[in-house]
Amino acid sequence: MHNLSGRRFFASSLASMIFAAAFAITSLIPLRSSASDNVQDSKKIVDQFGKLPLLFEKNSSQADPSVKYLSRGKGYNIFFSPGSALVTLNSGTANFAVKMDLAGADKSAEISGIAPQGGKVNYFKGSDSSKWQTDVATYGKVAYKDVYPKTDLIYYGTQDGKLEYDFVLAPGADVSKIGFDLKEFDGKISISEKGDLAIGDANGEICFHAPYSYQVDKDGNRTEVKSEFVVADRQISFKVGDYDKSKTLVIDPFLQYSSFIGGSDADFSYGFARDSSGNTYICGYTKSANFPVTSSAYDKTYSTTKPLTYDAFVLKMNPDGTKLLYSTFIGGSKDETYPKIALDSDGNAYVAIQTSSAN
Repeated sequence: MHNLSGRRFFASSLASMIFAAAFAITSLIPLRSSASDNVQDSKKIVDQFGKLPLLFEKNSSQADPSVKYLSRGKGYNIFFSPGSALVTLNSGTANFAVKMDLAGADKSAEISGIAPQGGKVNYFKGSDSSKWQTDVATYGKVAYKDVYPKTDLIYYGTQDGKLEYDFVLAPGADVSKIGFDLKEFDGKISISEKGDLAIGDANGEICFHAPYSYQVDKDGNRTEVKSEFVVADRQISFKVGDYDKSKTLVIDPFLQYSSFIGGSDADFSYGFARDSSGNTYICGYTKSANFPVTSSAYDKTYSTTKPLTYDAFVLKMNPDGTKLLYSTFIGGSKDETYPKIALDSDGNAYVAIQTSSAN
């Protein structure tokens, strides 16, 4: 695993820079504006900072030397190395990471930043200024050139910070040769009824939207080509319908969501499941009294009273990771730990928990 030290420093520094910039801009609002106008303008400015596009940094010693480029998205980091990409959830407590190796790819393929951006990134870490990194270049895209014969892989971001990647297959390229190898990842890999790809374990989950594939004619018109993810032997590939082999084919999935959940104290995920509709179920144990629970929860109250004791929890999220469908504590006055979870065909969750509580 790559050295990810310094990522929390960067995040906190970025938050400070965004606040400072927002403060500086809002201070320029004309004095004749009303207080309510000032508040509305301030909100608009903060909203715009929340919609910054995804950028890709050239590695200038801010990551492991094997990393050529990196990006920090909403809830995740991604590190680009020859023949692979490492995705991690960027929480201070999470240890979710999945290394997506390009199966059978040319690991000597050139990796380059394209679409240079005007912004620069600075890292001022520690008191030794000789180890600071300044004026780190940023790009709008990262490209793996000819990573497969006649095939490029291009990573880029949407305006709202989502990661996308395109396999661009020139005429004569073989779509059956491309894909990702996740043999180093021991979590679950599944495809929902909608065709979305989920990669997750007890520590977290990422979800890629079903691929959109197309060809473009000489007038710039797109023709959609039917395509879908295929998972076999921990390898992810693409099944593509009929298309014109004399034209370029683009296969375009994007990172749909990554999610965190927890309270102000220690939270541990211990079980993970996903139903046929793409809903996510997680169980674990926590000593966060403010762990999020839903209004109809079986147990809304953290039950333990002594320090270093835990309640179990079980929760369910919708396929987009945007809504907590239910979340509940399960516990007594002492420890509840090490839960396991299973689902039936109706989406009911069955949880087994180790307990020290008589009640």
